Amino acid sequence: LKEPNKVETFNYEGSTVEVKQFLPTFDKIHLVASAVKSSIVDGVVNNMIMEVSLHYLIIVEYTNISFTEKQLDNMMKNYDLLDSNGVIDAVIALLPDGEYDYLFQQTLVLAEKFDKLARAAVDGLSGQMEANKVVQEFMERATSGEATQESREKLS
Repeated sequence: LKEPNKVETFNYEGSTVEVKQFLPTFDKIHLVASAVKSSIVDGVVNNMIMEVSLHYLIIVEYTNISFTEKQLDNMMKNYDLLDSNGVIDAVIALLPDGEYDYLFQQTLVLAEKFDKLARAAVDGLSGQMEANKVVQEFMERATSGEATQESREKLS
């Protein structure tokens, strides 16, 4: 068996842009996870950053458009340039049927799972902190002179 290598093309300012018609599953998983990971700000998924990241990573993974190391470090600027010049829309239009919707949906699902996990962790931490507070108060009272005196009075 051989991996498909079919591409669709469009012309942009005299250059031929190739859009892959197949991306291996592992690469799709990495693309979606990277889009979500890069959008986490202060422990919360920022949906605007997630959308920018997803579109940018689609360009990086599905096309022959190359970026320098310095350009790769400035995702927002590159996204704005690609978007304002219609490149993102042109690439999405040439992706295989359903591919973009699938990637977008999977990104939303993963982001939602992260949010649920983050909320559960915070809730668990809050519960743990409350339990620790109760234990601490109990221990302080149990070892204080007041609690010891009350115990003596009950025994007499």
